[in-house]
Amino acid sequence: MSAVREEEEDEIPPGKWRDDLPTYKLKDIKEHNCMEKGVWVVFNEGVYDVTEFVENHPGGDTILLAAGADLAPYWKLYSQHHTQQVYDMLEEYRIGNLDPVDVLSLRKSGEKVKDLYANDPERHPALIVRQQKPFNAETPPSLAVKSQITPQSVFFVRNHMPVPDIDAKQYKLTLEVDLGASLDKDTRIKQVRTLSLDDLKSQFKHMQVEAAVQCSGNRRDDFNKVKEVKGLNWALTAISNGVWSGVSLREVLLSFGMSEEELRNKFKHVQFEGYDASGEGTCYGASIPLHTALGVDNDVILAWQLNGEDLSRDHGYPVRVVVPGTVGARSVKWLKSVRLSEEESQSHWQQKDYRMFHSSTDWNNVDWTKSKSVQECPVQCAICVPSPDSFTLKKGAELDLKGYAYSGGGKGVVRVDISLDGGETWHMADLEDATQDPPKEFGWRLWTFSASDDLVKKSAKGQKVLKVVAKATDSSHNVMPKDAMDVWNIRGIMNNSWHRVDIKLE
Repeated sequence: MSAVREEEEDEIPPGKWRDDLPTYKLKDIKEHNCMEKGVWVVFNEGVYDVTEFVENHPGGDTILLAAGADLAPYWKLYSQHHTQQVYDMLEEYRIGNLDPVDVLSLRKSGEKVKDLYANDPERHPALIVRQQKPFNAETPPSLAVKSQITPQSVFFVRNHMPVPDIDAKQYKLTLEVDLGASLDKDTRIKQVRTLSLDDLKSQFKHMQVEAAVQCSGNRRDDFNKVKEVKGLNWALTAISNGVWSGVSLREVLLSFGMSEEELRNKFKHVQFEGYDASGEGTCYGASIPLHTALGVDNDVILAWQLNGEDLSRDHGYPVRVVVPGTVGARSVKWLKSVRLSEEESQSHWQQKDYRMFHSSTDWNNVDWTKSKSVQECPVQCAICVPSPDSFTLKKGAELDLKGYAYSGGGKGVVRVDISLDGGETWHMADLEDATQDPPKEFGWRLWTFSASDDLVKKSAKGQKVLKVVAKATDSSHNVMPKDAMDVWNIRGIMNNSWHRVDIKLE
């Protein structure tokens, strides 16, 4: 029995000493540090053989960095790992215990690990925090629908790593053309330019675009209600709408001196890399198809302002890319490089994350090569007011609903339908006037709906709870699926099933 355990017996944390398993010395574990020899890691007092898991895990590259060593310093970078679901998954790979002497040694060294988030910026206290490190937070639903444009201070925040602190005067953006392999095939031939922030502002025509940015995990909590998934438990406001100012990515790409036809013939993708990096130096990366970047109707922008203000650090200061109509994962913040290439970004966020599978795919049988990286957002809507957790409709009162609707690819929303009886009967909501037109309707549409006391009584059918449902239709007449399980997937992304809220009646 280990002498270093301090937890109560009724609390069984991951890596707790187990008398039924063998004990390993750290020097023996270090020999299992690659796929060929097997990948063993340590967490607390536990030893794990994660060889089979590494190949398919979105963060497999990071896990390999911990091969033959302690996993804890790497997991400190990503607090989304600290959930019971992840702990249970890890325990499936448990093979033994770490020698108590080595446990104490690792704990002492772990206390010296630098907090990479110590320099993160301050945030607005109204934000609903889903994760502290890295920081991720939603806009309060009632604030989200107060105006068409979301103030930057309460714009939802999606960070994957610590927030860079960049001096705009020293900022450099690298533009790179990957011309393919050299004759000896050992190196790549590249054409490289660098631009400062002043270069961007002075060499290209300025533009603005109103566009919503939505995390692909928005409304993940509705998935968890039917079947648990892995990822931040976003509710309904991992989405915000703003006006972005900057320069056209299309114009920047054409500045290489090649015609649009030449670019389309030579390349298929535009890769982005951010200045945000893990403790090991891995930068966030993503890519979009070249046709998206060059499309005259797509308005992909290298932005330095949001709503007329310089970007805040959380939102990509000094420059980020915004890809309207596309999932937020492709709108890389703190933009470090733009690369024309024949292939997608090879970052794990492009290759082994943000991909969608059917509901029978699990972490044991997932093959990331069998699905494309998600790009355009599906049609979506949500009820933001009233809050189901703190609202009871008074007897005889009207019910006033308010929410947002959005569709990717610039399609825009043409209708929002509301049901007060779980989907048996429907009523049209009132859409606020559109500020854009398809195929460039990149912002969201706010909507309202008022139900009279008579309609509420009729819909409730004598029950004390009103089953409110909202669904949207876009300009291509795509509609939202009825049930979350229709689009459930292991990563918990792209949930656009009917939004359901139960309203208590007095």
